[in-house]
Order: sequence, then structure tokens, then C-alpha cells
Amino acid sequence: MNETKAWYQSKSVWGSIITIGSMVAAIVGTPVTPADQQALITLTTTAAGSVGALVSLVGRLVAKERIG
Repeated sequence: MNETKAWYQSKSVWGSIITIGSMVAAIVGTPVTPADQQALITLTTTAAGSVGALVSLVGRLVAKERIG
């Protein structure tokens, strides 16, 4: 496991964040099922990857120097 990725591309990180959010939701009276949690993990990792790609593209377009 020598490859790296940004934290927002990690399903483990998003799974933990969503699990914590689900527990808070259950405390306030809005339970979230495991199926909903899995769907949220998939949605957020896909969205985060898309946002990361968009930020990279915009960064390249506004860059002041050429790629060598």
C-alpha cells in the first residue's frame, strides 16, 4: 500500500463521518438505516472525487506557468 490519495477520496473517512452523523441523527430522533449510510458513503465519495477533479482542472486553467 504505497499509493496515496486525498483524505476526501477515502471511503473509510467518509464512512466514519457518516456513521458519526447517523448516530447524532438517531440521538435527535431521525434514525438512518445501514442501507442509507452505504448510499451516503457512495454519494459523498463520488461527489468528493468529482469536486477534486474540478478543482484540479480549474487550477490548471488559471495557472500562470506552463507544464514542462
